[in-house]
Amino acid sequence: MLHNLRVLEIALYLVKEIVYRFPEAVFARVDVDRLMLYGMFLQNVAGTYRANTLPAFVFLKRGEEIDRVVGAKPDELVYKIEKHRV
Repeated sequence: MLHNLRVLEIALYLVKEIVYRFPEAVFARVDVDRLMLYGMFLQNVAGTYRANTLPAFVFLKRGEEIDRVVGAKPDELVYKIEKHRV
């Protein structure tokens, strides 16, 4: 549990840095710990985007998934953001 928490903390720090690099991109954070209280909603979010591993970064365009990064992989995340820039 502590390992997972540490990975998420590192990922959150890295994402904050990436958010500043790409102000034109829209980022949304879903806090699964808070959504646990609303189990049905959490199942819908996790089911829709197959977010079984955290962190999971899902790239959407016009509401459709076009790519994803699973795990704390900042280089891959930056690569895919640049790849899908308009």
